[in-house]
Amino acid sequence: MKSNEFCQEKERDRSLGKQKLEYLLNVPFQQITSRIPASLKEIRSQTTALDPDFEPIGEAIEAIDKMLGTINENKKICAETEAIFKKIQGLPGHLLKAPRQFICAMEFLSIPNGTNAWICSIIELLLFKDCVLMTEKIDPGVSCPEFLRFKRAVRTLKFVEYCHLIRVRAVRILESANEGNMLVIVVRNHAKDDEWYLQTLCSVDSINEFVTKLVDEVFQATGRRISIDVGCPSELDEATLNESRFSSATSKVLRWVSLHRSRFMNRSITTAAAAFERNGVEKELKT
Repeated sequence: MKSNEFCQEKERDRSLGKQKLEYLLNVPFQQITSRIPASLKEIRSQTTALDPDFEPIGEAIEAIDKMLGTINENKKICAETEAIFKKIQGLPGHLLKAPRQFICAMEFLSIPNGTNAWICSIIELLLFKDCVLMTEKIDPGVSCPEFLRFKRAVRTLKFVEYCHLIRVRAVRILESANEGNMLVIVVRNHAKDDEWYLQTLCSVDSINEFVTKLVDEVFQATGRRISIDVGCPSELDEATLNESRFSSATSKVLRWVSLHRSRFMNRSITTAAAAFERNGVEKELKT
């Protein structure tokens, strides 16, 4: 609390030009650090190779150049992550405590739990070096006051769930030509395993690339190589569901596929019946 009050007081100080404390802390350090190699290079230019300080000065210049390169790279990473976080509504504060390196993102369709198989939302998974964020795209057509309040901050995503890579247990890809491919990610919770089940919108190659990056980042963060299972919904019968560690997710997927098929068939039958009746009426009118 005192630290926050101190920061606000310094930011209101007119003698500092109303600059952010982060700028006041970082920029002078970078300016001083960038001036050091320039001064050392000038000193080295006036030093001969026979002088004992010639090689140490060269090593110091090389070390500072590497340090400046790391600082600039981290600055770019933080700027990219900050730009992404500004788009997310309802992001927990603990995710802002440390800088996170963004890897990639991919859009999916949610699989509804209810009886309506046609209402889906666009889900975007954001993969970072240490975690995965599940977000939901905000409909730009929404005009509710809450959305308008966040519109000024250009909030295009809504926070759904956060998962550290240490909790990712396995991945399964369900391939289906009719219903579309699906991605299942097994996540370890406090009491039991949970599953993220999503319908893919991209090609198989894009999904494989995303999953490969996810597996690689889990290995880099934990030293553990998670498994990737590939199958299709038709292979998942009741016996498979009872034995598989994906039983919860795959059962939901199967229910969704069954509901999706039945709704599609009913809609096709209704459309065909309506067309048949319309043709019959037209024939009667002509006669």
